[in-house]
Amino acid sequence: MNKINFPQNIPVLESENIILKELTFEDRYDVCNIYLENQLCTSKPIDFLREDAQKIINSIKNSEKNEECIFWGALIRKTKKTAGIISVTSINKNKSTAFFNILTYKENYENTILFFPAGQILEFCFYVMNFNEIFLNPKEKKFALYLSENNNFIIKEKEKFFTVNKK
Repeated sequence: MNKINFPQNIPVLESENIILKELTFEDRYDVCNIYLENQLCTSKPIDFLREDAQKIINSIKNSEKNEECIFWGALIRKTKKTAGIISVTSINKNKSTAFFNILTYKENYENTILFFPAGQILEFCFYVMNFNEIFLNPKEKKFALYLSENNNFIIKEKEKFFTVNKK
């Protein structure tokens, strides 16, 4: 098994249209709105208090310190508006595996704006962090197809998820 090289700092990764950066307190309302749009929480955006948003960011930061996950905020370069969140979660250091997630406003997912930078994160995970295998949620089929056509990965469809491996 490979030993995972967990970064001391969340790296900034850039593409032509997207900047991937560490999530901060300033991202709290976008994080909450994206969570709401993806039905990961049930409150309405107007109901979010400053402390609620901070709890989400604090939870992410604590999990990152424990090397359980990494979250990137994806900013549209031209507008500096948050397009989504890309994360590597449920990191298993013994097996060198993790789950990969893309959370975005629906309009950004449909136009695939985050697919290229998400591929950059997968490359980082395999070639810098040293993962053996990464799992995608079955709802990420469109992204899995993009990866198989545009990146140097082996994608396999399993019963409950997709697996991603480097070639």
